[in-house]
Amino acid sequence: MGVTIRDVARRAGVSVSTASAALNNKPFVSPQTRARVLQAALELNYHVNRTARNLAVGRTYQLGLLIPARLEHTFSASDFFNHLVRGIYDACGEAGYTLALFAVEGEQALVEQIQRWVYSHFVDGFLITHPTWEMPYLDILDNHHVPYVFVGRPPQADMPHVDNDNVQVAFDATEALIRAGHERILFINGPARYTYTWDRAEGYRRALAAHGLPQDDRLLVEAELTFADGYRVIDRLCGQVPFTGVVVLNPMQAMGVMQALLKHGCPVPDAVSVVTTDCEMVACMYPPLTAINLKPYALGYHAARILLQRLNGEAVRPYTIPHVLMVRESVKPRR
Repeated sequence: MGVTIRDVARRAGVSVSTASAALNNKPFVSPQTRARVLQAALELNYHVNRTARNLAVGRTYQLGLLIPARLEHTFSASDFFNHLVRGIYDACGEAGYTLALFAVEGEQALVEQIQRWVYSHFVDGFLITHPTWEMPYLDILDNHHVPYVFVGRPPQADMPHVDNDNVQVAFDATEALIRAGHERILFINGPARYTYTWDRAEGYRRALAAHGLPQDDRLLVEAELTFADGYRVIDRLCGQVPFTGVVVLNPMQAMGVMQALLKHGCPVPDAVSVVTTDCEMVACMYPPLTAINLKPYALGYHAARILLQRLNGEAVRPYTIPHVLMVRESVKPRR
């Protein structure tokens, strides 16, 4: 007969319920008791029968990270995504959960896939990135009482989510250029289907208004989150619409912007100043780009923590992660 949890409890000198709680990372077990139980389990070569445990409690102890976006959009900001996933992964590990990644290109295709996932009960709940104005798959999750938390602001702002204040993000990025003396500022936004693009456009408008600057609609541009689209915007506007500063809050778009400015003989920052969002790539460019640090690790970590709280029946509220302006060499005062 194999080693049982009763054997582990007896070796550690605790009750069976305490041994079970320690092995399942329950928060009410003291560190000393958990260490004693884990040592006993190691000495006896005991392994938790997770399948049996999951069937008994009706949980899979797995969270799903749901990415309903084109893969080039997701991985165009790979540094952001890496830190986001690390935050989610660490929060899952602390609670004894694993993480599964679900990526589907497009919301309509996702409706079909999510029905299979829900009926199969692969996960206990979902973390959902890239919220849009439609999200037809939410009815399925709601009808089957599957908990979820958004990474990003959903259309209904009271729904559980974790995000930056994207109005303030765009305001601060734009104001960094205004305070350096720039009045003609090009704002390259993301696709209109994502909710954050509305917030960022609003922040840009508010920054101009706060400093008494007129808005030129030609300088507020939507573009896909790709190198090619960042390049195309600059290639189309250079020589046609005057600007001395660019706010482009996606690193891959920013790389396209830098390449196109170089092509048109507009060196950064001598001719044009640029502000983007932070990652290792933009910090290592020449010149290093002034950027907004969105703290993606914290976004992921707190999103997972809120989902775990929902699974435990706790009341949750939206959570805002503060951002930080990283001043580097791509912004030059304009005389």
